[in-house]
Amino acid sequence: MLVVASEFDLRQYVRECLRDRTDLRAIDATSVVDCVDAVAHVKPILLIVAEAEEAAVRVFPHLLAILIVNDESGRTSETPRRRILARPFTAERLLAEVVQLLG
Repeated sequence: MLVVASEFDLRQYVRECLRDRTDLRAIDATSVVDCVDAVAHVKPILLIVAEAEEAAVRVFPHLLAILIVNDESGRTSETPRRRILARPFTAERLLAEVVQLLG
């Protein structure tokens, strides 16, 4: 999983919420540029991206699952492989979205 967010607190919270998912290894990126560098070395199956870095979604349209964290629900359209998680969110809600995307 690749977590793309300039906010350290968001990256840390996402990692903490998903620490029990031993099938996911978290890689952090603070920007779209860092995201490009990270994907050159790993092939993530899940992209969790803050709304401010949403350009990462366009860079990697081939990813199987994308979760966009934003400040307004409904701002971006959802698909079976692309979900929106509005802030504030709980660990349970984040985990539910990941389960919906990955099973």
